[in-house]
Amino acid sequence: MKNNEFKVRYDEIAKLAGVSKSTVSRVFNHPEKVSEATKQIIYDVVNKLNFRPNVVARSLRLKKTNTIGMVIPDITNSFFSELVKGVQIKAHKNNYTIFIGNSLENDDMENEIIQGFLSRKVDGLIIVTTSTFPKYLNELNIPTIFVDRLISDDSFPQITSDNEKGGYIGLKYLISKRRKNILVVHGPLKFTNIPKRLEGCKKACEEYNRLNPHEKVTMDTYELSKVSINAGEYAGTLILKNIDKYDAIFALSDLLALGILKKIKKYIKIGQEISLLGYDDIKEDRFVDPELSTIRQDKFGMGKIAFDFVFSMLKGEKLIKNKIFLSVKVVERMSS
Repeated sequence: MKNNEFKVRYDEIAKLAGVSKSTVSRVFNHPEKVSEATKQIIYDVVNKLNFRPNVVARSLRLKKTNTIGMVIPDITNSFFSELVKGVQIKAHKNNYTIFIGNSLENDDMENEIIQGFLSRKVDGLIIVTTSTFPKYLNELNIPTIFVDRLISDDSFPQITSDNEKGGYIGLKYLISKRRKNILVVHGPLKFTNIPKRLEGCKKACEEYNRLNPHEKVTMDTYELSKVSINAGEYAGTLILKNIDKYDAIFALSDLLALGILKKIKKYIKIGQEISLLGYDDIKEDRFVDPELSTIRQDKFGMGKIAFDFVFSMLKGEKLIKNKIFLSVKVVERMSS
């Protein structure tokens, strides 16, 4: 559509909506400067006219694309689906489109996705990384935020849950259930949230043992190379070989917990003979038998805040905090 055609359509939209042409222009180019009520009136008129602005032309004119690139490591994991949902809802309200790249927990693929986003001139990036030291950091010249898994470079804004507290309250909860021999199953230690959760577990265990020297709690750990239901089933097979050794399992991912549950439930009464606690509170937890107790992370809220951070940076606003830790809590169901 040529520029004069844009002007004709803007005039027509403005007349039917009862607003000025400049207001119509702001809705398409700077929607954050227009009230929700006015935007809705204009969108209704736009839909009636079947008007579609030329996005490429507008991008060249304004030197922005109204797009955000988002990298996640596993699109099949409901944790990341909820995270994306939070980003997408806030993005839609502010007239932004989210491009999603699935790195499959692979550093090289993550780098390729980032390069692709940069070549497509996205306005900002939201990244769940697979590495503490991403190789592309020096190339990031647009607003970028790292989510869930922290990186070593504190110059970038980062949002995650209070992982140390999550591990602490999880182990303390199992101890409150009179469990004394606890196995903590977790994914790769290269993901920065895992060591923090383990620190919290260790702190709770040491704290209890210091106060109760005559009835100590033991805590073993087992690291898996992947985080998936299949990996959890593999861990479950190993647990069955030592079934009398533990009276509680704390899996630092719900996917691992679900795999363990699937593997061992035929041989031991989960929630009675052994407690099983997960981490994340994904939707699948409520559709297994017994329902999975877990540590709840605010995945949806994390996504919304991530977009807000990027959006604030795009507007040139100074962030009040460069790093945010969201609260966590125990969700008790039948498995514990």
